[in-house]
Amino acid sequence: MTPKAFGIYSGIDDTLRPQQRVQTYKFEQGEIARVTFPDMRIASGISHWVPGLGYVFCFGDPEVVDKMRHDPNCPLCAANLDPTLVDQAKNRPLIGKATRRFAVNFWKYLTRSRTNDTALVPVQGTVEVLKFAGSFYAKLSDMAAKGLDLRKTDFRIRCEEAQFQNLALTDLGAAVYLQDKETAERVLKQFQEDRLDDEDLLAVIGREVSLDEVEAALERLRAGKQASTTSSPVSLADGSVTTAAASEVGTFDLSSLFGD
Repeated sequence: MTPKAFGIYSGIDDTLRPQQRVQTYKFEQGEIARVTFPDMRIASGISHWVPGLGYVFCFGDPEVVDKMRHDPNCPLCAANLDPTLVDQAKNRPLIGKATRRFAVNFWKYLTRSRTNDTALVPVQGTVEVLKFAGSFYAKLSDMAAKGLDLRKTDFRIRCEEAQFQNLALTDLGAAVYLQDKETAERVLKQFQEDRLDDEDLLAVIGREVSLDEVEAALERLRAGKQASTTSSPVSLADGSVTTAAASEVGTFDLSSLFGD
Protein backbone atom coordinates (compact mmCIF):
# COMPACT_ATOMS: atom_id res chain seq x y z
CA MET A 1 0.00 0.00 0.00
CA THR A 2 1.51 3.31 -1.12
CA PRO A 3 0.30 6.31 0.91
CA LYS A 4 -1.57 8.96 -1.03
CA ALA A 5 -1.54 12.74 -0.61
CA PHE A 6 -2.81 14.26 2.58
CA GLY A 7 -1.62 17.61 4.20
CA ILE A 8 1.00 18.47 6.76
CA TYR A 9 2.37 20.87 9.36
CA SER A 10 6.00 21.46 10.35
CA GLY A 11 8.72 20.60 12.83
CA ILE A 12 11.66 18.27 13.50
CA ASP A 13 12.69 15.91 16.24
CA ASP A 14 16.32 16.46 17.22
CA THR A 15 17.18 18.13 20.56
CA LEU A 16 20.01 20.05 18.90
CA ARG A 17 17.66 21.94 16.59
CA PRO A 18 15.67 24.96 17.78
CA GLN A 19 12.63 24.01 15.67
CA GLN A 20 12.02 20.83 17.66
CA ARG A 21 8.48 20.34 18.92
CA VAL A 22 8.54 16.68 19.91
CA GLN A 23 11.07 14.02 20.85
CA THR A 24 10.78 10.75 18.95
CA TYR A 25 11.76 7.47 20.56
CA LYS A 26 15.28 6.36 19.68
CA PHE A 27 16.05 2.67 20.08
CA GLU A 28 19.47 1.67 21.32
CA GLN A 29 21.63 -0.95 19.62
CA GLY A 30 20.25 -4.39 20.46
CA GLU A 31 17.27 -3.00 22.36
CA ILE A 32 14.10 -5.10 22.34
CA ALA A 33 10.69 -3.60 23.06
CA ARG A 34 7.13 -4.86 23.22
CA VAL A 35 4.82 -2.37 21.53
CA THR A 36 1.34 -1.97 20.13
CA PHE A 37 -0.42 0.62 17.95
CA PRO A 38 -3.82 1.50 19.50
CA ASP A 39 -4.60 3.68 16.52
CA MET A 40 -2.93 3.61 13.14
CA ARG A 41 -2.93 7.26 12.14
CA ILE A 42 0.37 7.65 10.33
CA ALA A 43 2.07 10.85 9.25
CA SER A 44 3.80 10.73 5.88
CA GLY A 45 5.87 13.25 3.97
CA ILE A 46 8.83 13.59 1.62
CA SER A 47 11.59 15.70 3.12
CA HIS A 48 15.24 16.69 2.74
CA TRP A 49 17.86 17.28 5.41
CA VAL A 50 19.17 20.86 5.06
CA PRO A 51 21.99 22.04 7.37
CA GLY A 52 20.69 24.76 9.63
CA LEU A 53 17.07 24.25 8.63
CA GLY A 54 16.58 20.62 9.65
CA TYR A 55 14.13 18.43 7.74
CA VAL A 56 12.39 20.46 5.04
CA PHE A 57 9.56 19.27 2.83
CA CYS A 58 10.33 18.53 -0.79
CA PHE A 59 8.94 20.86 -3.47
CA GLY A 60 8.77 18.07 -6.05
CA ASP A 61 5.94 16.03 -7.52
CA PRO A 62 5.49 13.16 -5.02
CA GLU A 63 4.84 10.57 -7.71
CA VAL A 64 8.07 11.54 -9.45
CA VAL A 65 10.05 11.58 -6.20
CA ASP A 66 8.66 8.25 -4.99
CA LYS A 67 9.65 6.67 -8.30
CA MET A 68 12.90 8.47 -9.17
CA ARG A 69 14.05 9.63 -5.69
CA HIS A 70 14.31 13.19 -7.01
CA ASP A 71 12.45 15.79 -9.07
CA PRO A 72 14.58 18.26 -11.07
CA ASN A 73 11.90 20.92 -10.50
CA CYS A 74 12.58 20.87 -6.76
CA PRO A 75 15.47 23.20 -5.76
CA LEU A 76 16.45 20.86 -2.92
CA CYS A 77 16.51 17.79 -5.17
CA ALA A 78 18.71 19.80 -7.56
CA ALA A 79 20.92 20.94 -4.69
CA ASN A 80 21.41 17.31 -3.63
CA LEU A 81 23.09 16.72 -7.00
CA ASP A 82 25.00 20.04 -7.07
CA PRO A 83 28.79 19.38 -7.03
CA THR A 84 29.36 22.75 -5.31
CA LEU A 85 27.29 21.62 -2.32
CA VAL A 86 29.34 18.68 -1.10
CA ASP A 87 30.82 17.94 2.31
CA GLN A 88 34.38 17.26 1.13
CA ALA A 89 35.44 15.69 4.43
CA LYS A 90 32.63 13.11 4.31
CA ASN A 91 32.37 12.99 0.50
CA ARG A 92 28.60 13.35 0.51
CA PRO A 93 26.05 16.00 -0.50
CA LEU A 94 25.27 18.72 2.02
CA ILE A 95 21.58 18.49 1.12
CA GLY A 96 19.95 15.18 1.92
CA LYS A 97 18.22 13.14 -0.76
CA ALA A 98 14.42 13.37 -0.90
CA THR A 99 13.11 10.61 1.36
CA ARG A 100 9.58 9.66 2.32
CA ARG A 101 9.38 9.54 6.11
CA PHE A 102 6.63 8.37 8.44
CA ALA A 103 5.64 8.88 12.08
CA VAL A 104 3.14 7.13 14.37
CA ASN A 105 2.11 7.12 18.01
CA PHE A 106 2.64 3.82 19.80
CA TRP A 107 2.30 2.23 23.22
CA LYS A 108 5.57 0.90 24.63
CA TYR A 109 5.05 -1.67 27.37
CA LEU A 110 7.23 -1.64 30.45
CA THR A 111 9.22 -4.89 30.48
CA ARG A 112 11.82 -6.44 32.71
CA SER A 113 14.72 -5.02 30.72
CA ARG A 114 15.66 -3.42 27.40
CA THR A 115 16.38 -6.88 25.99
CA ASN A 116 13.11 -8.51 27.06
CA ASP A 117 9.64 -8.42 25.49
CA THR A 118 7.61 -9.78 28.43
CA ALA A 119 5.12 -7.17 29.61
CA LEU A 120 5.01 -6.41 33.32
CA VAL A 121 1.85 -7.32 35.25
CA PRO A 122 -0.19 -5.25 35.80
CA VAL A 123 0.32 -3.74 32.37
CA GLN A 124 2.20 -0.45 32.39
CA GLY A 125 3.76 1.60 29.65
CA THR A 126 4.35 4.92 27.95
CA VAL A 127 3.07 6.61 24.81
CA GLU A 128 5.91 7.28 22.39
CA VAL A 129 6.40 8.54 18.83
CA LEU A 130 8.24 6.53 16.22
CA LYS A 131 9.72 8.06 13.06
CA PHE A 132 10.63 5.55 10.37
CA ALA A 133 11.40 5.07 6.71
CA GLY A 134 9.72 3.17 3.90
CA SER A 135 11.10 -0.26 4.77
CA PHE A 136 9.45 -0.29 8.20
CA TYR A 137 6.24 1.13 6.77
CA ALA A 138 6.21 -1.68 4.20
CA LYS A 139 6.31 -4.26 7.01
CA LEU A 140 3.34 -2.67 8.77
CA SER A 141 1.42 -2.22 5.53
CA ASP A 142 2.04 -5.80 4.40
CA MET A 143 0.81 -7.19 7.72
CA ALA A 144 -2.30 -5.02 7.57
CA ALA A 145 -2.97 -6.00 3.95
CA LYS A 146 -2.90 -9.67 4.98
CA GLY A 147 -5.69 -9.03 7.48
CA LEU A 148 -3.75 -8.46 10.71
CA ASP A 149 -5.41 -5.76 12.84
CA LEU A 150 -2.36 -3.86 14.06
CA ARG A 151 -4.44 -2.07 16.70
CA LYS A 152 -5.14 -5.35 18.47
CA THR A 153 -1.71 -6.92 18.10
CA ASP A 154 1.53 -6.74 20.09
CA PHE A 155 4.88 -6.59 18.33
CA ARG A 156 8.50 -7.07 19.20
CA ILE A 157 10.75 -4.34 17.85
CA ARG A 158 14.45 -5.14 17.89
CA CYS A 159 16.99 -2.47 17.00
CA GLU A 160 19.51 -4.02 14.64
CA GLU A 161 21.35 -0.78 13.94
CA ALA A 162 20.97 2.31 16.10
CA GLN A 163 22.33 5.18 13.98
CA PHE A 164 19.79 4.73 11.20
CA GLN A 165 17.18 3.02 13.40
CA ASN A 166 17.11 -0.24 11.45
CA LEU A 167 14.26 -2.02 13.23
CA ALA A 168 13.09 -5.64 12.97
CA LEU A 169 9.35 -6.19 13.54
CA THR A 170 7.82 -9.45 14.83
CA ASP A 171 4.16 -10.28 15.44
CA LEU A 172 3.66 -11.40 19.07
CA GLY A 173 -0.05 -12.15 18.79
CA ALA A 174 -3.05 -10.64 20.58
CA ALA A 175 -2.37 -7.39 22.45
CA VAL A 176 -1.81 -8.01 26.15
CA TYR A 177 -3.53 -4.78 27.18
CA LEU A 178 -6.81 -5.99 25.63
CA GLN A 179 -7.01 -9.18 27.70
CA ASP A 180 -9.27 -7.56 30.29
CA LYS A 181 -11.66 -4.63 30.07
CA GLU A 182 -10.23 -2.60 32.97
CA THR A 183 -6.68 -2.70 31.61
CA ALA A 184 -7.87 -1.89 28.09
CA GLU A 185 -9.81 1.15 29.27
CA ARG A 186 -6.88 2.37 31.38
CA VAL A 187 -4.32 1.98 28.58
CA LEU A 188 -6.55 3.55 25.94
CA LYS A 189 -7.32 6.48 28.23
CA GLN A 190 -3.61 7.11 28.78
CA PHE A 191 -2.93 6.70 25.06
CA GLN A 192 -5.57 9.25 24.08
CA GLU A 193 -4.31 11.73 26.68
CA ASP A 194 -0.62 11.42 25.77
CA ARG A 195 -0.65 10.80 22.01
CA LEU A 196 0.29 13.55 19.58
CA ASP A 197 -2.58 14.96 17.57
CA ASP A 198 -2.27 14.98 13.79
CA GLU A 199 -0.75 18.45 13.68
CA ASP A 200 2.07 17.59 16.06
CA LEU A 201 2.55 14.10 14.64
CA LEU A 202 3.03 15.64 11.21
CA ALA A 203 5.53 18.01 12.81
CA VAL A 204 7.89 15.09 13.24
CA ILE A 205 8.38 14.64 9.49
CA GLY A 206 9.66 18.03 8.41
CA ARG A 207 8.71 21.67 8.15
CA GLU A 208 7.34 24.11 5.64
CA VAL A 209 9.67 26.76 4.22
CA SER A 210 9.46 29.24 1.39
CA LEU A 211 11.53 29.19 -1.78
CA ASP A 212 13.21 32.37 -0.56
CA GLU A 213 14.32 30.62 2.63
CA VAL A 214 15.70 27.70 0.63
CA GLU A 215 17.59 29.96 -1.77
CA ALA A 216 19.06 31.94 1.14
CA ALA A 217 20.10 28.72 2.90
CA LEU A 218 21.80 27.40 -0.24
CA GLU A 219 23.66 30.67 -0.76
CA ARG A 220 24.90 30.58 2.83
CA LEU A 221 26.06 27.02 2.38
CA ARG A 222 27.92 27.94 -0.79
CA ALA A 223 29.51 30.78 1.13
CA GLY A 224 30.52 28.36 3.86
CA LYS A 225 27.99 29.62 6.38
CA GLN A 226 25.22 27.62 8.04
CA ALA A 227 21.68 28.74 7.32
CA SER A 228 19.58 30.58 9.89
CA THR A 229 17.74 28.30 12.35
CA THR A 230 15.02 30.77 13.27
CA SER A 231 12.72 30.73 10.26
CA SER A 232 9.04 30.04 10.81
CA PRO A 233 6.60 27.75 8.95
CA VAL A 234 4.82 29.41 6.04
CA SER A 235 1.03 29.13 5.85
CA LEU A 236 -0.55 27.51 2.79
CA ALA A 237 -3.89 29.19 3.46
CA ASP A 238 -3.59 31.26 0.30
CA GLY A 239 -2.88 28.21 -1.84
CA SER A 240 0.63 29.39 -2.62
CA VAL A 241 3.03 26.93 -4.24
CA THR A 242 6.06 28.72 -2.83
CA THR A 243 6.38 26.40 0.15
CA ALA A 244 7.76 22.91 0.36
CA ALA A 245 4.39 21.68 1.61
CA ALA A 246 3.12 22.11 -1.94
CA SER A 247 4.47 18.56 -2.24
CA GLU A 248 2.43 15.57 -1.11
CA VAL A 249 2.52 15.23 2.67
CA GLY A 250 0.13 14.52 5.51
CA THR A 251 -1.62 11.89 7.65
CA PHE A 252 -3.70 8.85 6.77
CA ASP A 253 -5.36 6.05 8.69
CA LEU A 254 -3.96 2.60 8.00
CA SER A 255 -6.80 1.07 10.03
CA SER A 256 -9.02 1.55 6.98
CA LEU A 257 -7.58 -1.77 5.82
CA PHE A 258 -9.08 -3.59 8.78
CA GLY A 259 -12.65 -3.45 7.52
CA ASP A 260 -14.29 -1.62 10.45
